Amino acid sequence: MFSMCFLHKSYEEKQSYKDDVLQVSLKIIRQKHNELASPSDKNEDIIDITVSYDGTWQKRGHTSLYCIAIVADILTVVVIDYEILSKYCPEYTTAKRDLGEHNVDFSIWYKAHKPESSENYVGSSNAMDVKAAEIFWTRSIENCSMRYMNVLSDCDSKTYQHLLELDVYDDGMKISKEKCLNHVAKRLGTGLRNKVKEWRSKGVTIGGRKEESLKESTTLKLTNFYRKDIKDNVPDVQKMKTAIVSSMIHTSSTDKAPKHNKGPTGLKSWCFYQRTLTNNKKPNSHSSIKTKLSKQALEKILPVYQRLANNEQTRCVSGKTQNVNERIHSVIWKNCPKETSVFKTRLELAVISVIGAFNFGCLNNLSAEQNELNSESVHNARRRDERHIAQSKSRGTGKCKRKIILMTLSKSNNNTKIIEKEGETYASVKF
Repeated sequence: MFSMCFLHKSYEEKQSYKDDVLQVSLKIIRQKHNELASPSDKNEDIIDITVSYDGTWQKRGHTSLYCIAIVADILTVVVIDYEILSKYCPEYTTAKRDLGEHNVDFSIWYKAHKPESSENYVGSSNAMDVKAAEIFWTRSIENCSMRYMNVLSDCDSKTYQHLLELDVYDDGMKISKEKCLNHVAKRLGTGLRNKVKEWRSKGVTIGGRKEESLKESTTLKLTNFYRKDIKDNVPDVQKMKTAIVSSMIHTSSTDKAPKHNKGPTGLKSWCFYQRTLTNNKKPNSHSSIKTKLSKQALEKILPVYQRLANNEQTRCVSGKTQNVNERIHSVIWKNCPKETSVFKTRLELAVISVIGAFNFGCLNNLSAEQNELNSESVHNARRRDERHIAQSKSRGTGKCKRKIILMTLSKSNNNTKIIEKEGETYASVKF
């Protein structure tokens, strides 16, 4: 009982802080957009911006009671707004059990309790982010004086179609959509793995550890190449497609039949063949290619490349990702572990603190949250800010990116070896 009272008291104190965080965030976003706007668009009452939108659930399998949805500005990388949808109210459940659903006292209590109930959503869990998007877009002008005219999102829900049907801005202003680069690249990896399974069921092996087969490490490399081909050629869609085709056919190139005519030229080219020709030297043997595929494997995966190359790049012209949303989600669930059952009140406390720290830094967030600060808290907050800045700078370097790729490949290779050694130990309704 004491913990619940303390939780509600903390929640009430946080509400004013929440309003302050969002108001200051909006001022920062508006100021930055006005600096970059044309003279005719400066100091407009309502501004049009590009946002990144994503939702996260507490539980997998579309059975979660809670969903957290967050909208962040792409230009400033600042969180604009958030919403927590809940299908559960602990007070309602307790009163219903103790008083009885059909009791008169319960009806009177529920009528008074309903405006402040934690339950604010009725429907399936997998449609929560669609409902949250509707809430964000319909209140964007009133609460933020902004129109979210371009949205960066994943391809996992019908959010975008729902927003088009709502026509939230009325005056014929159509919202446009861009896809997250990481999600687009992930689709290639999924498509290649599905092709391996599909042909295996037909008695044709294109995967495994055999040389020139589509190994897991090769799939990861092709996925990274695909992502890089898109990002390096933004916003030219035709150049993206040419680069994707070039990296694909490069895998089947041999000494007798070199296939490098579509690859980039010059000393900085990723293609060893083109780099050597630039230096007027004889190219080395193709045995050095680490992502080598047989002609049979290439023919089998070609439809995957053709499908994605025709459909995905047109909505990836900015090469942006939803890393902002993903980082915030990870910190929220670190503060509120998914393995532990929590109420909406506790979840919102975590979200407010995480957004405050993300937008303004741990030290500023600590100063705004607490009236009295001790030296230890200030020292820890400053160290976290310094660590975050250092990590952010290092992650943008080529050295760090290569290190991450190598770690991913090493982990994948080790896991593949262990599975092959152990054999099949788990499969749905198979043993």
